[in-house]
Amino acid sequence: MIMRIPYTKKELFGIGVVVALFIAAQYFARNYSVQIQSVISTEQQGVAMVLYGLFAIAAVVVAPIASLPLVPVVAAIWGSFATVVVTAIAWTLGSIIAFLLARTYGRQVIGKVVDMESMQKLEAMMGADNVFVSTLLLRMVVPVDILSYALGLFSTIRLVPYSVATAIGIVPFVVFFSYAIWIPPFWQAFIAVGIFSTVIVILKKGLKTKKVS
Repeated sequence: MIMRIPYTKKELFGIGVVVALFIAAQYFARNYSVQIQSVISTEQQGVAMVLYGLFAIAAVVVAPIASLPLVPVVAAIWGSFATVVVTAIAWTLGSIIAFLLARTYGRQVIGKVVDMESMQKLEAMMGADNVFVSTLLLRMVVPVDILSYALGLFSTIRLVPYSVATAIGIVPFVVFFSYAIWIPPFWQAFIAVGIFSTVIVILKKGLKTKKVS
């Protein structure tokens, strides 16, 4: 059986657009970092950081929005470490909000925000066993917004374990995205493919074990 992450054509197109914008943003941030830093004065740094954090939260809750292309620009302004901290907190909070919305309001309302077909396919990948581990691994290969809503709707995981698994699963990618402007494109692709492939193999073995048992 071939492991397939349940992306629709629309979602794949959206991911492609976001990746293209992220690559363009890297180029812009790498080559115009001095100009970017001069746009925001020292007095505006705090306000700008809060606004970015709020936008990153909203980007997770409101599925069509993506904050990823802003990450290289933010890294050029505040540095990669500060970007990691703010982005990881914002994406985790956004994921928690999406999870709670799904668990509170159910399919009828959430179906208007994200694609229900994708979430139903994700349901089959979760299972009742090792929900924490499944959440952690899926967090690395499935868009943050879709997985957050799917886990809220279909899984039995509680809020605290979900929040911990979400934070752990998000951090490695936030670190990668935040430091990407300093990493050559070849190594970016190599690292991304390596992580994605490793997670897919682990998930595939988990599904086989589940079926055998």
